[in-house]
Amino acid sequence: MRALIIIYEFNNTVINNRTPFETRIRQYDQYAFISKNACMIFTNDSVVSVRDYLNAAMTSGDKIYVGEANAPAAWNNLHNDVSEYLQRNLK
Repeated sequence: MRALIIIYEFNNTVINNRTPFETRIRQYDQYAFISKNACMIFTNDSVVSVRDYLNAAMTSGDKIYVGEANAPAAWNNLHNDVSEYLQRNLK
């Protein structure tokens, strides 16, 4: 499995598309929400496949980036559960 970082931004704050988008993230077996607009998933799917799947829950003008993330990695001020999860799973 590879680690993928997903960074997203919703263009229209009036339309609440965060919930359907995050529901799609949660359908991956392994995921961690890193911040309000970023998460990490562990999957065998390609970055294009993940982007296309998540993009279906977005509206025109929303932004998404999906890329591979590998160890070593560094972070600061993440919730302890997220930090521990990343330490266990990033290799």
